[in-house]
Amino acid sequence: MPVYIVQCPDCEHEFRSLILAGTLPPEAWFCSKCGGERAVPKPGAALEKHPWERERSAKDGHGYSCLCCAG
Repeated sequence: MPVYIVQCPDCEHEFRSLILAGTLPPEAWFCSKCGGERAVPKPGAALEKHPWERERSAKDGHGYSCLCCAG
């Protein structure tokens, strides 16, 4: 599940947006701060993996990085 870094050109707010596996990105991105409809994935920003999909580290008890285990 890729996590996009999205930027709004109207208010310059940056936020993350998760795209569920097997689905298409939205036709329009809406800014979570100003509600503008012109937000786009930040050019040149690398897609991030969802925390649950990251490789297991020694401190992860579940076998996946998860929000309850992340330090």
